[in-house]
Amino acid sequence: MVFDFVDKLFRSSQDSNDYPSEWQDAAQMMTSYYQDAASSVYYDPKMIAEYSQGKDVLNVPRDQQLICICIALDILVRRRNRLYSSQNIIVRSTDMEYRRLRGTDTLVRQLLRRKLPWTADTLEFVFRTLTNIKRYPLDYPVGSLITATKRYLESNQPTEALLDSLKILRGLVKSHNHADAKKVAQHLDQLIAGKEAAKRVSLIAGDAWTNKALEDLEEMSAAEQSIWNNLFFHLQTATASKPSKKWLKKLEGLLGDVNPSQFEVLVTSWFDLAGKSGNRPARAWRAWEVDPNLLFAKPNADLLKGLAWACIGINSATLARALGHLGEVCYKKIPGHGPKNLKVGNAAVIALLNMSDDEALAQLSRLNQRVKMPSAKKQIQKALLSAAEKRGISISEMEERVVPDFGLDTTGIIECEIGGILAQIDASSGLKPELRWERPDGKALKSPPASIKDDFADDIKSMRKTAKELQTAILAQRQRIESLYLQQRRWQAPDWQKFYLNHPLVSRLARRLIWQFSSAANQVTGIWFDGHIIDIKGQKLDWIDDDTTVELWHPVGKAIDDVRAWRDWLMDRQISQPFKQAHREVYVVTDAELNTATYSNRFAAHIIKQHQFHALCQINGWRYQLQGQWDSHNVPAFEIPAWELRAYFSVDYPGDIFNTTDVSPSGVFTLVSTDQVGFTTSNNDPIPVQDVPEIVFSEVMRTVDMFVAVCSIGADPNWYDGRGHQQYWHDYSFGDLNISSQNRREILQNLIPRLKIADKCTVGEKYLEVQGKIRRYKIHIGSGNILMEPNNQYLCIVPKVQLSGGAKNKVFLPFEGDSMLAIILSKAFMLVDESRIKDKSILSQIKRR
Repeated sequence: MVFDFVDKLFRSSQDSNDYPSEWQDAAQMMTSYYQDAASSVYYDPKMIAEYSQGKDVLNVPRDQQLICICIALDILVRRRNRLYSSQNIIVRSTDMEYRRLRGTDTLVRQLLRRKLPWTADTLEFVFRTLTNIKRYPLDYPVGSLITATKRYLESNQPTEALLDSLKILRGLVKSHNHADAKKVAQHLDQLIAGKEAAKRVSLIAGDAWTNKALEDLEEMSAAEQSIWNNLFFHLQTATASKPSKKWLKKLEGLLGDVNPSQFEVLVTSWFDLAGKSGNRPARAWRAWEVDPNLLFAKPNADLLKGLAWACIGINSATLARALGHLGEVCYKKIPGHGPKNLKVGNAAVIALLNMSDDEALAQLSRLNQRVKMPSAKKQIQKALLSAAEKRGISISEMEERVVPDFGLDTTGIIECEIGGILAQIDASSGLKPELRWERPDGKALKSPPASIKDDFADDIKSMRKTAKELQTAILAQRQRIESLYLQQRRWQAPDWQKFYLNHPLVSRLARRLIWQFSSAANQVTGIWFDGHIIDIKGQKLDWIDDDTTVELWHPVGKAIDDVRAWRDWLMDRQISQPFKQAHREVYVVTDAELNTATYSNRFAAHIIKQHQFHALCQINGWRYQLQGQWDSHNVPAFEIPAWELRAYFSVDYPGDIFNTTDVSPSGVFTLVSTDQVGFTTSNNDPIPVQDVPEIVFSEVMRTVDMFVAVCSIGADPNWYDGRGHQQYWHDYSFGDLNISSQNRREILQNLIPRLKIADKCTVGEKYLEVQGKIRRYKIHIGSGNILMEPNNQYLCIVPKVQLSGGAKNKVFLPFEGDSMLAIILSKAFMLVDESRIKDKSILSQIKRR
């Protein structure tokens, strides 16, 4: 055996020629190569054959090439160990010894590309040699040697000596916390485990979805377990950025053995659990580390990625919705970490793009609306563009054509009988569908009765899931339709009727919106009402034909009387629009902005909370990165492709960057100050604000106004406790109203007289004044902050429940989405009768004089 002399070599401190006699010729060739050719070859494999010593090695019989590899590795390990043994030695690429080692390494790697007749002796020798490495193991061609070993073990059993060496080498590799090292360690684990054990997929318990998968596998027959195990073994190799044709071909054969119905049911349930936290045993982790139960174990993530790819080509709306959910939860940001798992999210997008069901494209569209992380959104939009190009239409056209209907009838209702109980999902109005249960006699129930909960648990769960998915879809469609304002989108009447007015889901929104209808002879605004499209005077628009164009109506540039007429019409008929349309704020260029020409200072000099601002930027499609005490300055920007424009909103730190008062422990600024709003071309050339299309200017300024209104410290009722910037806080909290607040004031003037507390309320210039039983209160219409008379004492009330979300005194609002309006109204209802207030901190402030 070769090991008779290996131990002696390892004990020697000098190079040794004490090789077996049959190795002597190879030893002489390698010695000659090392001394003369290696330093010239350096790292270029093409030059090896240009030197006689290299040519000799390359042309010897293949069994002799194996011996050359063994001797070369022996030389490399011992000489590198000595060369790098001292920390004081600086090795340069110009050093002769370094070049010899590098040239020898190049030769070894070239030889390893060949299919050589490995034997137990040669494998034992090379791996025993590598166990003596004193530096980074992957400086050596370990991967190529593992590949050669796998090929050898396909028809041979490993010796104990080989397994011992592999275990020692695995320990050396695992001591390095590096991605490549971890990958090599996994391959070594497979070699050590053996062929049969390597094919057994080890699902790691602790992730919510793997806990369920393990339970499902346990309930299968032995034959089914074998089929799924073979499938899992292949799926766990999903480590590339996208599946190859070879990978998919093998997948196709494995899926042929799986029951399609079983695959859909199981995989859907696993995807649904992907967003749940795991239950791994608790352990202490450092403050900057993320709770491991919020993430997937690495092998589980690879398998989940493979399961997503396994859905490619399958025609299943159920799987498509499950993939959409998987993508959303994997793209969701985890504080201190980033997305839960970007690779799994991307795998879900690839699968959706390559599925054959229209529901898959609908899920891509939904993800495009809901996912805000820039890199993920870019991946989704790339997939949407690819799908649209295949159909020869734009992304907008494709998105509106693949909206699912969820089985809604013409009234916006889904009905299903479960165990004699009528289950009904009502999406006829509002953004949140209502799930109702009803006995055969018509009596309404708050929840399913106990008599059906056990026998029909799956049906009940399915109904609840449908209601949740329907709500998500409605919210995504609302956001998509509102975004049409900046897309210059127009339709021919037949297309608009098909995809908006008469679509089972989209019509729930479209029929509460105002549209502009244009033909050669007419241009009229209208809305769906009582089975017809009518104008503001109630006249039917019976002239609409196939040549009529339709677009979403916007109040900018419209006559004030017409806008007010539509507002009154909606209020009188108690029609709540899905977003602000008739009551939408309009921003026009001012004289001050004409003077500054290319920018606006309208929203400058505000102090806003940076983390909240960053989150809103992502939600609204603005590109912005957090700024901190490092080279981090950037300007929030918003792309407007349909107009070939870009908007920006400058922000900066409001003080000395080395002042830690408004800086988080990680060096991120907690506050930033606002500055200019401006517009540029797609080439970044500034343009005068007066040249910006009025709808673009209005919409961008409206968004910036929202940024300030939501993120300003002046909107924080708790800021009154003296945390700095007090003058700004007071000026904002009780100052003049901006455009959105003026619009809110007008709404309150129309709304308050309709309420039961109307005789206790007065709408002033800046405040909604409320007469309580103890004191009189002034609620600022902009910030929602409160002053109490007679001494203008500040009253701090932090809202917990928004009135529009189901508070006790719910009132009609003409649109959905203005949380501040709901907060002001809820505070008014509370303060009219202070005896209803249970919060002691609020009562103590009211009674304090």
